[in-house]
Amino acid sequence: MILLALLLVHSARSCSFLDAAVNVEHMAPWSFEYDAGHVATIYCFDNFFVSSAISETDNSAVVRCGPSGEWLTFGLGFETIVTGCIECIDSIASCNYGSCVDGVCICYEGYEKSLRDPRLCAITQCDDLVLANQKADPVGPYDVDAVVAVKCNSGHHVLGTKDGTEQVLTCKSDGHFGSVLRPCVVCGHSGDCTNGTCNANHECECDIGFIQSSKDKSVCIKIK
Repeated sequence: MILLALLLVHSARSCSFLDAAVNVEHMAPWSFEYDAGHVATIYCFDNFFVSSAISETDNSAVVRCGPSGEWLTFGLGFETIVTGCIECIDSIASCNYGSCVDGVCICYEGYEKSLRDPRLCAITQCDDLVLANQKADPVGPYDVDAVVAVKCNSGHHVLGTKDGTEQVLTCKSDGHFGSVLRPCVVCGHSGDCTNGTCNANHECECDIGFIQSSKDKSVCIKIK
């Protein structure tokens, strides 16, 4: 009997600690590994719950290290393997505009997962554009396939063009625009300035004896 007990002890495998890879915020007490029979408590990150959950509020659990190296529920009158913390269980907490696959919410096409709540899938949109001397029509945010016309303010042109003043962008299904919005500037190089030079801010600096025209910022007129 003693020999059999010793064999059982030596054949039992230890359990590893559960970490952020399985959405566990921390375990108490903490250890690199736990001997068979050791009892600990796991705590999930916000908006996650233990894989053995029977309620959406089960975001922590007391577990026991089993003889095969797996964590088991403890003190409930039954034992279930606990693999860590998960996002969803269809019968308890389903995904909003998504499907629960192995405890992970997979959003439907046209939706993306919220950073605030892993079970919330929000409709994919493109953010407001960052405008520089230009106006967008319509204003954002923008639904997928929305087409946006961006026009330069008077006296400005699209950087990298000679005199282009309008850009058209389309919001794609990944939540990004299909092309990069370029800023509108007074000048891209000194050749765009009359009687002046183009500075690092893409504005014309007038030569000595000249002043910027009130009608065209790229033109410097002689001081009378």
